[in-house]
Amino acid sequence: MLLTLADNDTPVWLSTPLNNDIVNQSLRFHTNAPLVSQPEQATFAVTDEAISSEQLNALSTGTAVAPEAGATLILQVASLSGGRMLRLTGAGIAEERMIAPQLPECILHELTERPHPFPLGIDLILTCGERLLAIPRTTHVEVC
Repeated sequence: MLLTLADNDTPVWLSTPLNNDIVNQSLRFHTNAPLVSQPEQATFAVTDEAISSEQLNALSTGTAVAPEAGATLILQVASLSGGRMLRLTGAGIAEERMIAPQLPECILHELTERPHPFPLGIDLILTCGERLLAIPRTTHVEVC
């Protein structure tokens, strides 16, 4: 999925487990996206469930003038089901949507508390194998 989103204008940060020569060479060849060493420099951040609160909090949330500068976090999870039940509401959701992905605590906190004033924040794409679930910053998330 990252290969369809990234290009030479979108810096990519890969967490340690995902940052290896094979992945780096593939990204450079297919996207020419610059690889950055710090999450705060990234337009796209790719990590797994081992993401720390510090890494999450370092991601760009945009500015009042440019909220679109907030990062997109692509998070590999063990499963898109079997976790805490979450209710999604907001733009693009007719009434409500229930999901139960297995999420790290820091991600759950980010989604339910949305610590940044709207329209600032990060967009989240959860991946599990060939499946994905996108939760934009405009989505209201609550634990059921």
